[in-house]
Amino acid sequence: MLNNPDPNLKPIVDEYRKHLQIAGAEIVENQQLSKNTQKNLKKPFLDPDFYTQMVHKYFDEELAKIQKKES
Repeated sequence: MLNNPDPNLKPIVDEYRKHLQIAGAEIVENQQLSKNTQKNLKKPFLDPDFYTQMVHKYFDEELAKIQKKES
């Protein structure tokens, strides 16, 4: 996902990469991560409820395709 992000997710992935770069610099300079960087790296990419809705929508669409082929 980090190598080839979906265009819709690119801003989210870019933001996470920024936090990874900051984390790397902190490790080199301080041998530890700041509390703020730890917090930023622990944040979920997407709101869990939104993610669940999107997964359900995707599977509903895929099931509909299969059912259409079978009928």
